[in-house]
Amino acid sequence: MKCKMCGSCCSEPGWLKPADWDNIAKRLGLRKEEVLNKYLIIDFLADEEGYKFVLAPVKTVDGEPIAEPGKKVPWNYAHSLGKCVFLEDNLCSIHPNKPSECLSYQCDDSNTLVEIEDPKAYAKKVLETSNRLEIAALWQPYHLDKLVPKKFDKAHCLKNLETEELLLKEYQQDFPDIDLIAQLERLLD
Repeated sequence: MKCKMCGSCCSEPGWLKPADWDNIAKRLGLRKEEVLNKYLIIDFLADEEGYKFVLAPVKTVDGEPIAEPGKKVPWNYAHSLGKCVFLEDNLCSIHPNKPSECLSYQCDDSNTLVEIEDPKAYAKKVLETSNRLEIAALWQPYHLDKLVPKKFDKAHCLKNLETEELLLKEYQQDFPDIDLIAQLERLLD
């Protein structure tokens, strides 16, 4: 499908492979650390094994980052609305060097929202149809975990997964307890 230059694909910036970080730094004429601290965030996959950290462009709203560049994003970051820091006039300003995940994005002509009945099944399907597990594996030798506070270990990850499961169950109730939801959301970090 031909790009319509709507920018909707850039509302969730794609994950970088390690080589992408090098290419973006060269394109911008910056050191990799400068690119990290100005344009990228540390995103993650969370599972029973713990966190798997990766780099991605930061999302912005009105030109301001919604998470601190160079840092691990909060647990709810994926649900935050924004656009890729590299999106300018609905075009990728680093197009020849855009993240690998962005290269594989297929524009959807439907403009319809997907209704998600089972978030766990949806997340599993996303992992099966994307290359996020492979991208996360590529970052293992780079030890991005050294760039995040030590508290973000396996035990922390498992606690957040448990809390997210409780949240999901509450959201699925006919009459969710808003106070409980707020309390559980405050526990996630």
